[in-house]
Amino acid sequence: MFKNGSLFVIASLVFLLAAFFLKIALNSFVSAASQQTFAPVAGFGDVGGITKITDGFSVAKTSTQDCSASTCKSVNSWNLGFSSNSAVNVNTVATFSYDLSTISDPGSASNLTFRFGGCWQGGNDRSCNNGSNPGFDNNSGSAYFEIKNGNNWEQFGQAVNLGNNSNSGADFYNVYQAVKPSNLSAGYLQNGILKIRIRTTGRTSQSLDVFQVTDFATVTVDFANPTPSPTIVPNPTPTPGPGSLLSFSDATIQAGILFGNKITWGVNWADFDNDGNVDLFVSGHFNLPVLYHSNGNGTFGDVTNSAGMNIQTDRHGCVWGDYNADRFLDLICVAGAQNGTGSKPNQLFRNNQNGTFSEVAAELGVVDGPSSARGANWLDFDADGDLDFFSANKLRTGFYPSQLFENTGGTFIEIGAIAGVADNVHTRSSSWADYDGDGDPDLLITPGSKLILHKNNGNGTFTLDSALQAGLTSDKNYGSAWGDFDNDGDLDLFVSRLSGNKSILYWNNGNGTFTDVTTNSSINTNQATVGQWGDFDNDGDLDLFVVNGLNSTTSVNTPDMLYINNSDGTFADKAVEAGVSGPPNGNGISAAWADYDKDGFLDLFVTNGEEGIGAGPVKLYHNSRNDNNWLEMKLASDSKNTKALGAKVSIVSGGKSQFRQLTDNVSQYGQNDQIVHFGVGQADLIDSITITWPNGQLQQMTNVFANQILTVTKP
Repeated sequence: MFKNGSLFVIASLVFLLAAFFLKIALNSFVSAASQQTFAPVAGFGDVGGITKITDGFSVAKTSTQDCSASTCKSVNSWNLGFSSNSAVNVNTVATFSYDLSTISDPGSASNLTFRFGGCWQGGNDRSCNNGSNPGFDNNSGSAYFEIKNGNNWEQFGQAVNLGNNSNSGADFYNVYQAVKPSNLSAGYLQNGILKIRIRTTGRTSQSLDVFQVTDFATVTVDFANPTPSPTIVPNPTPTPGPGSLLSFSDATIQAGILFGNKITWGVNWADFDNDGNVDLFVSGHFNLPVLYHSNGNGTFGDVTNSAGMNIQTDRHGCVWGDYNADRFLDLICVAGAQNGTGSKPNQLFRNNQNGTFSEVAAELGVVDGPSSARGANWLDFDADGDLDFFSANKLRTGFYPSQLFENTGGTFIEIGAIAGVADNVHTRSSSWADYDGDGDPDLLITPGSKLILHKNNGNGTFTLDSALQAGLTSDKNYGSAWGDFDNDGDLDLFVSRLSGNKSILYWNNGNGTFTDVTTNSSINTNQATVGQWGDFDNDGDLDLFVVNGLNSTTSVNTPDMLYINNSDGTFADKAVEAGVSGPPNGNGISAAWADYDKDGFLDLFVTNGEEGIGAGPVKLYHNSRNDNNWLEMKLASDSKNTKALGAKVSIVSGGKSQFRQLTDNVSQYGQNDQIVHFGVGQADLIDSITITWPNGQLQQMTNVFANQILTVTKP
């Protein structure tokens, strides 16, 4: 007869074997691909700094032709442009080539989708959204999508109406889509190369300047009968390496992230439709944002228009949170104020629970138009169970300080001055955490001057500033990130700083004060815009990813850094070896992590475009894994704070203790997925888990298997 211990061991082995074979089955399933996206191998040219050029495409110099005769014909590989001094008939093409030689059975293709992001713009500055219409005669300007079949060009999809002299609609940035519902017969592929062109035609009876501005142009192939080639996994995961070796691969294009080179601001991960897959919101600064819905297979689809989020404004910080307790995440974005002289309203997108959103900022009283807002946070500052909203505002003409909006159950009321957080400074961003362990969320403001720390008094008010007493003395700050890097059970702080000012790592002394340990930690960066804590190699210690900005001396984007925790209070930068040092162009501005493919390893999304400095590409870095184990936890509460923001989780595994606090997971303009993630090294079991829920209630679990996504509901 078996003893209880033997039964437990046998049960554990059975569970692990079942999980192993299930994993094999799932990997076999996803390897049978049904879709693949291709970027051009030729077809983009160098057209100057203003026009967007998506990173990763080959570049050829663009020629331009002065059309002074009665007919203009111009063929350019990237941006077609011409200027005319008299009446002209236009017939120009831009051709893109795609290498589809990796498709083993082109005949199995059921649909081919061409997606073009850009505009047709009048004038010579080659920039969308500036109100310069192409200038064609009424109803004469059109753009056609054509695919090459043998020696012939076939039109597919609908033509684009380019308007007339009084209509600048074609100048607005848009994403156009043309679908060809057929297989790829031999005529379409010449030595594996597929060619698609955009042909622009029209007539003008007066002078004309027009440019087709191309941001991206991709081809997606669907397959009616999935075969092992091609795979839909953006970057096939290699066989896990030994120990804690860490590497990432660039999965941006393969995952369907076709954002291109733009002026971006932040990035926010969240499962907005509760389908179990994390989705992605990329905010555009004076550009349209993009909401990417996860397809559940490592790829994403752009649902911005259908979701009702296609609103262009001076957008800065955004944050997901369930303010109305319907268990669906809502999104609020704060806006600037037209260089501090005008007024731009905030946007609160209420989740309609059907994949769409309604903008309700005015209805709920959180418009705050005149303020030059930068950071945004959801938090339950007064412990009444629902989420309140904090807007970190930048100094501008007049008195428009930071604001705190109390959730009253149906609307919000502004109480920043009453609560003691109405700072009127050059605020860059904000974050919150219970740094002193008293159970209340405290607010940290990172302005271009001294840090401001608002300690929560537990009665609905905050101290005016506790930073000096806490030992937080840095100035010229930009962003902040909280995390327990030494596993001692309290939250330490990384403060990012720019313009030659060295970023600072503060160690929490456990008594409400901090010590600067930057030098001893070997963290050394003076161009940092943001840091994000995460156990990227799953060894049980928090690592730090740092986004760096443009070096004003060299005009080159400073390489990003991935500081791997050495478990002894020091760090080593492994960004180059791991493949996440970033592009040389643009300006690093923000980053956030999520486990978007649910393999237990944290992936990274980084934005690299900032107003006044230059556009840059976004990057999705897929974590290639190692053989370490992990645990992910999704917390749920029956209170109005449905995602249990403020909960604290401690685990013991393999003799090591770890601690996390679940906040809104915002650091500067990046929001991580609202999960609790632990790496546990080679341990197969988590010995104990202790959850302190926001209301102080304790919950404990023991002997929990590693390598699972565990949903825990407050009892």
